[in-house]
Amino acid sequence: MPTKKVLLIAYFFPPLNTIGAVRAAKFARMLPEFGWEPVVLTRDWQATGGLPAPADLPVVRTGYTDRLGMIRAVRNPVAVTAAQCSASAPPAPPSLKSRLRKQGIYWAKEFLVYPDEFTGWRSHALQAARRILREQPVDLIFSTAQPFTCHLIAHQLALETGLPWVADFRDPWTQGPAYNHTELRAFFERRLEKATLCPARLLTTVSQPWADGLHALHGKPVAVIANGYDEADFGDPPPQTPTFTLTYTGRIYDSTHLVPGYTGCRDPRPLFDAARLLLDRGVITPETFQIRFFGPPSEQSTIYRIADSAGVRALIQHAGEVPYYDSLRRQQESTALLLLNWKAAENTFREQGWFTAKIYEYLRALRPILAVPPHTGVDAILKDTGSGLSAGTPDRIATILENWYTAFTRNGFLEYHGDWAAIQRYTRRDQTRKLALMFNQAIGRSEPDMAQAAGIGIGVGAQ
Repeated sequence: MPTKKVLLIAYFFPPLNTIGAVRAAKFARMLPEFGWEPVVLTRDWQATGGLPAPADLPVVRTGYTDRLGMIRAVRNPVAVTAAQCSASAPPAPPSLKSRLRKQGIYWAKEFLVYPDEFTGWRSHALQAARRILREQPVDLIFSTAQPFTCHLIAHQLALETGLPWVADFRDPWTQGPAYNHTELRAFFERRLEKATLCPARLLTTVSQPWADGLHALHGKPVAVIANGYDEADFGDPPPQTPTFTLTYTGRIYDSTHLVPGYTGCRDPRPLFDAARLLLDRGVITPETFQIRFFGPPSEQSTIYRIADSAGVRALIQHAGEVPYYDSLRRQQESTALLLLNWKAAENTFREQGWFTAKIYEYLRALRPILAVPPHTGVDAILKDTGSGLSAGTPDRIATILENWYTAFTRNGFLEYHGDWAAIQRYTRRDQTRKLALMFNQAIGRSEPDMAQAAGIGIGVGAQ
């Protein structure tokens, strides 16, 4: 198979330990299997704990100018925590100085760093990309966002070179469920999004609801290239924990990067209230039932505060952040896995398409999944694979956990009833194959032809 070359623009990339970096790295490693050699353009990350960069592939790392250097220490300036989502655990009122600082940061981000706080990478990336394009032939440009600065970079390169461009949306831009800017900014940013994507030959995103929304806005074919799991990341499963262990891996409150006014978050309180019901009934004990969290240490105090409020602190363990591969083993050794969905105020296509990519890792861990609260997209995957259940109320959650715990104590293990054939449809390799097919379409056929490519979920309207 003749090899074609793609310039892959990804701000997040290993060794950074984020799910966005995982998506880009898996594409980079697997695309050569399908006839595409990537040249990766990314920031020079000084980080540990993430995936290793794909071996034997060119990765160009650039510098970065911090446009918010004056407040660099503030990584998540507008915090929306699970405690704030819970009426029964209100946070302490912030001081005047804290409120003024937060407002200052908000307005700086609203108008001084546009379209996102990573705009300082743009000049560095463009300089490096132009050098790459001068030194070697490239057949296609592929950018993955967030940050949307990646799409601005790709837009400029597409105009300068005439190369076909495929734009990947891990999250929507102005259509995102967390998008909550002033009307003035929203007006201009919607125009910016449309103008930026105009040269793109094809768009890709991670779910069908988002594909339909992007197609309606941009009038372009949109391919669903879902996230997934990589079989190579999973070795022989470790021994399971001797006690009943419900495990959550990753961030809890990814809403910490959101602007004021957004009411969604990942809230463990319904689960904690359900655990309290089981404690009060004498069904479980701290010696035989544990709920584990693996995530940033900064979230530990909030988890424990909510657990204290619910009276289940003895059941809860926050073990801190662990490397990516270690998190997969922690999933495999668990009795069951916890998936906290976004608690959102609405149920539009924005929310329906928004669910964590870790669900695919959970599928491959081959452990029963408890999703809280129910979510349209997640529920469809759980039903398709038979991998778990969803619930939204403490009573329903308690019923599921009691049934699982009873089976565990009776048999010494919890049986897993997932459909392996269905689970295998969610591999990273299969999704990369679809992406490579889209690349082939983008360089060889017109947009109407691409919209009719068979069997890969092209979003050309409601389906």
